[in-house]
Amino acid sequence: MNPDGLGNQTSRLDVERAGNVPPVRRATGAQRLILFAAKR
Repeated sequence: MNPDGLGNQTSRLDVERAGNVPPVRRATGAQRLILFAAKR
């Protein structure tokens, strides 16, 4: 697993969703993404 790659994807999502989603939602989304990646 590449932490940098995961971080890049998360940052990308954060930037895309920053305008429409509150910080709490962003954090939850990032955690879900990480958990999803971990399951794979």
